Amino acid sequence: MTRIYARPILVSRTNTRCELERIHLGAGTHDEAWLQALIHDHPAILPIADIEPGFGDLLPVAREVPCGHGFIDNLYLTPVGDIVLVEAKLWRNSQMRREVVAQVLDYVAALSKMGYEGFEAAIRRGNGAPERLFDLVRDHPEALSEAAFIDAVSNNLRRGRMLAVALGDGIRTETEALAQFLQSHAGAHFTFALVELSVWQNATGDLLVVPSTLARTVMIERGIVRVEHGAVSVHPRSTGRTARTTVAQFIRFLGSDRPARSAFAGRPP
Repeated sequence: MTRIYARPILVSRTNTRCELERIHLGAGTHDEAWLQALIHDHPAILPIADIEPGFGDLLPVAREVPCGHGFIDNLYLTPVGDIVLVEAKLWRNSQMRREVVAQVLDYVAALSKMGYEGFEAAIRRGNGAPERLFDLVRDHPEALSEAAFIDAVSNNLRRGRMLAVALGDGIRTETEALAQFLQSHAGAHFTFALVELSVWQNATGDLLVVPSTLARTVMIERGIVRVEHGAVSVHPRSTGRTARTTVAQFIRFLGSDRPARSAFAGRPP
């Protein structure tokens, strides 16, 4: 289903009306770097409570963190050691869809091989990174003790337990279908969410940022992938069938431009 965005109207207390203009990411200075900076400075933009209600406040850790075969766009921690990584992408073509999910799988696999010290060392090579991770959380009212925080982060790394968000300004129907495909062939352990971001601007340059966690009825709200000993695979849920989808097969599917419906022939929406 094609989305139609109505233009928001801002009505002041004096009953004056201001029509907002849509900012199309990728145009002018509003590129992926701008989007990364926006969500780093304002992590509350990410609708984490809608995706994982048990997660606490997001604390921005660093940008462009080297990991696997690339760089994690935005990395966050919660005061209790939960790990959140975000890929901020502009959705243009099949190559982009394929790269986003492939990168996320690669990052989760690479992170699951790290211990706490290796994780901290990788973060220090990112942009705006702290020297010590615990320094980010120590003053938060929900912070664990340093020993408990290190244990929590270490356990989440070892289990591949983390939240990965693919964030964009125009996630296409095909990408929504890919996420649904991931959900229906998932086993454990990391949560994958698609978040669409629309940005609007008034005449003075103030921004209205509207995040949307995509509904399960149209596409996935979350999906889970199994990470075992640093290797990533996508398993079917227990449905009585023994088929197993490998990452290679999944990535090949991502590269196709076939209609989204054909990927789910015979499946209920």
